[in-house]
Amino acid sequence: MKHTTAVITATTVFALSAALAGCTSSATGGNAQAETKEVSSYVPERQTVECVDGLAQAEASNAILTVEKDCARLEITGVNSLIVAEGEVETLVVDGSINRVEAQSVSTIEFVETSSGNQVVTSADADVVDNGKQNEVLPEDK
Repeated sequence: MKHTTAVITATTVFALSAALAGCTSSATGGNAQAETKEVSSYVPERQTVECVDGLAQAEASNAILTVEKDCARLEITGVNSLIVAEGEVETLVVDGSINRVEAQSVSTIEFVETSSGNQVVTSADADVVDNGKQNEVLPEDK
């Protein structure tokens, strides 16, 4: 009798274990699928913009652009870029969108009609003509 009870108990435990094993979920099955999120990072391209015959043209988008020398006219037509004017600029013309321009010395800032969402940061007291939308000129933080 003891032997029969032990065999029945062992068989019952084995049967229950086998039955319950089918009820467990894995990380890859059913509604509990593991989600993996791919982390990507974008590193913007760095470029130097040359001033040729008094004109520098910052045309690249999604980039970091630097004008290293003085230039009479700097024209910005790119989108979503950081433009740093290290030298003196007489006239800054912005015809792009969502750019940030850092210019320590600029005399005139002109936002054309198609420009929008741009920021110009400067310590200069520049004349500003804004024909675009949602553009702003901000003082340089010291």
